Amino acid sequence: MAADDDDECIYASEYECMCYASEYERLAALTNYRPVRDQLLDLARGWTAVAEGERRSDDARVLTLPRRRLTH
Repeated sequence: MAADDDDECIYASEYECMCYASEYERLAALTNYRPVRDQLLDLARGWTAVAEGERRSDDARVLTLPRRRLTH
């Protein structure tokens, strides 16, 4: 086994990337919470850029939401 075999990278196809982008756009349309919608649209743009062979110019932003307490 060659050393390169352990470092093999698996990349998503253009079609898979566009499917992810489409799903993030669909989810964004379902929320009225703007920060979540903006992040989902940003993720969709990122997957579209990957599909088009572009590099993201910014770091992915991750939105953290406060946890809700469950009341019984």
